[in-house]
Amino acid sequence: MNVESEIENIVRVIRQQGKVLRWLRANAEKLKGLRGGVLWQSQLDFNELSHSETIKLVRTFGGKWRKTPNVGKLHKVDYTAQIDGILVRSWASAPPPSCRIVEVEVDVPEQIIPAHKEKVRKMVCKGGGEEPIIVETVFAQQPQKVVDG
Repeated sequence: MNVESEIENIVRVIRQQGKVLRWLRANAEKLKGLRGGVLWQSQLDFNELSHSETIKLVRTFGGKWRKTPNVGKLHKVDYTAQIDGILVRSWASAPPPSCRIVEVEVDVPEQIIPAHKEKVRKMVCKGGGEEPIIVETVFAQQPQKVVDG
């Protein structure tokens, strides 16, 4: 057994967990108003939120959020953001009520590999708007209400 290596690994884990602990304490009031939330290592996951719950999460923290297609659920979207060094993710969220996720086939021109077709997902909204799912959006943080208890 390489004792020094094991000690270094434990110290690294303790430092990371200290960072997570400080983040949780600093954001405790914000987190109280949110449903779900599972902490895994240095990532905070909110799973299968409705669109309104996702918007509440995004507004609570503000910042730059990235939308990507969910890998396991065809008609769902993941939102992720780095909030003060912690990855916050809304996994398998519902798209906006006026939108749906569709899979389409697109032609990919020859570059390094020969031309071919690929299936991609898009968010299609009422009114004819289409939005590619991989989008980074910056949201302002919602002001927090101070309640005297």
